[in-house]
Amino acid sequence: MQYKICDNIEVTEVSGEEFIICFDVESGESHVLDVAATAVLNTVGKGMSLEAAVNAIAAEFEAEPGEIAGDVAAFTQTLIEKKIIEKAV
Repeated sequence: MQYKICDNIEVTEVSGEEFIICFDVESGESHVLDVAATAVLNTVGKGMSLEAAVNAIAAEFEAEPGEIAGDVAAFTQTLIEKKIIEKAV
């Protein structure tokens, strides 16, 4: 399954910081994502399959894919529930 960042979400990178802010222009809610969460958003949220995202994130953080797959899947679900990402059509 592929996902995309929802149209109502504005993503802002904070210069010199290791986090990003996702602002929902419809609800006014802001979500601060740390470096690991940003890695999930930048892979899964931009159309990469979950398996490919796990492999890319594992390589970036020098981890074993099997060790992080559950966390990546769980955070992907959190992004869906918070309406930051949605199924790509």
